[in-house]
Amino acid sequence: MSGTDDPVVLVVEDEPDVGETYELWLTGDYEVRRAASGAAALETLDEDVDVVLLDRMMPGMSGDEVLAELRERGYDARVAMVTAVDPDFDIVEMGFDDYVTKPPTRETLVETITDLLERSEHADRVREYRSLLSKRAVLETEKSEAELAESDAYARLEERIEALERELEADEDRLSSRRVRTDAYDLGEVVPVEGFASVDPGTNVLISGGRMLGKERLALELLAAGSEEEEAIAVTPDTAGSRLRDSFGSITEGLERPRVVDCTGASSKGSFDDTDDMKYVGSPGDLTGIGIGIVKCTRDVGESVGGLRLAVLSLSTLLRYSSPDRVFNFLHTVTGRVSAADYLGIATLDPSAHDPQDVNTLSSQFDVVVELREADDAGREARVVGHHESPRTWKAL
Repeated sequence: MSGTDDPVVLVVEDEPDVGETYELWLTGDYEVRRAASGAAALETLDEDVDVVLLDRMMPGMSGDEVLAELRERGYDARVAMVTAVDPDFDIVEMGFDDYVTKPPTRETLVETITDLLERSEHADRVREYRSLLSKRAVLETEKSEAELAESDAYARLEERIEALERELEADEDRLSSRRVRTDAYDLGEVVPVEGFASVDPGTNVLISGGRMLGKERLALELLAAGSEEEEAIAVTPDTAGSRLRDSFGSITEGLERPRVVDCTGASSKGSFDDTDDMKYVGSPGDLTGIGIGIVKCTRDVGESVGGLRLAVLSLSTLLRYSSPDRVFNFLHTVTGRVSAADYLGIATLDPSAHDPQDVNTLSSQFDVVVELREADDAGREARVVGHHESPRTWKAL
């Protein structure tokens, strides 16, 4: 955001007439900057830019290259590709937030920018909320009730948490008014935390915990909690697809087993043909192939389904085969698709196996985090972070 308080939109377009048109449409509502090439865009880009409208086909440096460099430099501006290039499977690993086909109307551009700004503000609030919850938990562990009651800093912390909870609830109300699916996703009693019996459409849930805590089993149980009208897709880099479907069958009766994207590498050791229920990818490192498998599964499901649950099992395995940046771009695309299509997204991660900064970066893509830990009695405990209706206390599983 610039000093004028108007959102800053960077228009990257090599055709002068088109760039001028976009600028005329947007000036007044936004502070508009223009760049006629990829190199000029990177020179113009700074932390004040909120949204980038990026042409994909430009001479010299392409829009794809600009996007990759933008993410490499760590800018968190929301990016919409505005291009005449029809989207293909190569978009799966690209870190953009929206895709607008030329020629757009003024209304399309304004709606796209508005949506991206709202998503950015919501993500910022979620990150701050989780950070403050963590600080509160540390203070309540280390300080006595009397010390907390006398602390002005703790009181201000509580006030900010309460304010954020109200803002997040307002975000959910606003976003839900745009949803195609209005029914919440039933979670049953899989995670027996008060208020966590369901989540809104478009929610991404991360299950976070160390080894041997049953993260994948819990993810499958969340998949199995769906109704007969819902479909489920599971991405498995560790367990063979056929075994995963058998595991799902042992959890529930009466529901179709999930469609599976098997990226264990089994297909590289033998002849495996894709079926309606199973798509094979050569390696957990082939994130583009995994994305294509997900797209094929969703296409097979169709749009008439009464909801879709998509689980990635597990992010930790993907991180063993690809860099954190590549996994982030892949995850950014997947979680964005979940939000836009009103799916329920689920993923698992072992935070103890990775750099804390990478864990925080990946976790920021999720609306809700279910944290698991070992209990004193050798059992398991869970708590839910980021779900405003759920207390943050640990609960036995």
